[in-house]
Amino acid sequence: STKVRVGAKRGRAADWDMHPDDESRINQFAEAVRNYEILPDGSVGRGDGRVPEATVENNLWVLRGFARWLRAENRDSMASRLLNDPDSLAVDIADYYLASGGDGRNRLKSALSHFRRLAPEGQELQAVGP
Repeated sequence: STKVRVGAKRGRAADWDMHPDDESRINQFAEAVRNYEILPDGSVGRGDGRVPEATVENNLWVLRGFARWLRAENRDSMASRLLNDPDSLAVDIADYYLASGGDGRNRLKSALSHFRRLAPEGQELQAVGP
């Protein structure tokens, strides 16, 4: 049977939700990446200066999956530990890999690498893309 939490978003099981700070930070990350453009001087990147939408969506899918797992497992949020407690986050990443059968393509590591570049207040994106 599916557990449903009072106040959960309609149509979603409680274990589908993320910690609010993870959801907010992931949404800020998505907006920042989608608004990111390489300056016309052409010194960085390639193509039209934007991160391909497929890349954005893949990273968001991986980050949201990990964030939902953290909440379902009653672990602390990713956003609260990304810069302040990387050791406990590393333990949870290892546990997540065990629970999910691994990540042979290092998608979570790659997504977290990009995610860390967003300033804690969500206002800056230091660098993304290739």
